[in-house]
Amino acid sequence: MSDSHLLTESVKDFIFDLHDSVRRSQRPAELKVLYGQTFPELSQKYYSSEPWPPASAVAAECESDELFLALYDELTFRHMFASLRPTLQDKIDCWGVYESLFDKLLAVSHGTGGKGLCMLPEWAFEIMHEFVYQFQGFCQLRASAVARGTEPDDLKLLEENRGCWAVEKVMKYLHGLVRLSGRNGTAAPGEAHKVLGYFAALSLSRLECLLGDFRGSLEALDGVDLFDKEEMFFPLFPARLSLFYHAGVSYFVLRRYRDAARVMSSMVVAINAGFKTGELKKLPDFEQFVKLNDRMIALLAVIYHVQPAIKINEAILRTINEKHGEKPEILPASAAEEQ
Repeated sequence: MSDSHLLTESVKDFIFDLHDSVRRSQRPAELKVLYGQTFPELSQKYYSSEPWPPASAVAAECESDELFLALYDELTFRHMFASLRPTLQDKIDCWGVYESLFDKLLAVSHGTGGKGLCMLPEWAFEIMHEFVYQFQGFCQLRASAVARGTEPDDLKLLEENRGCWAVEKVMKYLHGLVRLSGRNGTAAPGEAHKVLGYFAALSLSRLECLLGDFRGSLEALDGVDLFDKEEMFFPLFPARLSLFYHAGVSYFVLRRYRDAARVMSSMVVAINAGFKTGELKKLPDFEQFVKLNDRMIALLAVIYHVQPAIKINEAILRTINEKHGEKPEILPASAAEEQ
């Protein structure tokens, strides 16, 4: 496929309009359409089987704006990982994409980048969520390659990039973005840093949970009210699910069973409601929602076995009974009478 076809007029217009919305006009409503609708449509039309053009190919459409091009790189790499078959080199290059983006955002502390930037909550969440997801996936890939052995060229590539996706570097970026968000009482450099730092804190909580520091996972959420519908994460179902799942696991491991049951029960109820209406099937990560729902139900079954006095939604208890129950049934008396 020729470069001229890859960079069609509609794609050029999209890059120009996206840059304008992010850096100049900064209109969230317009940005929401470009990010949530136009980008997926163009991806499906032109790039369903190959990656978007590199940043160098679109620089002329955005005045060679380095920060915007770093955002473009992250967005298009995310599309590649979701739609194509990335190589080991792609996974290593992905680390460089995040390094470049976060270095530019954190440079605001030195009086430079990141000012005059519009950022949607859903875009910020997806950047930070993918960052931790890529870290997790690369760690698993590296461990598997060492344990099973792999192609000599791949082992050499891994050896040459030992610092790639290092946990201390991942932590450094997350903590840096949280500090610039204004969550510590200081003013954020701009609204974009506030939004990105907010979701960096949620991703830090998820990372701490994955690393086994469950107290650290909950401490990262200091100041976040999980049940406040005004919280920035609340309208974003994938963000809410990830947050509630990892917070629930952390509470569970710390034996705070009542907190764990409250968090996971509310999420299971929300998931089941979404299943009934069919709304969740419209979202791209539907299969992952099902897996996390099953895991939370299993954890709630353990909680109910260990602490039967803890109140759990009766509909959830029925599901527990169907999936994990043994005779006699673990339904409350009121539910048993209904049968």
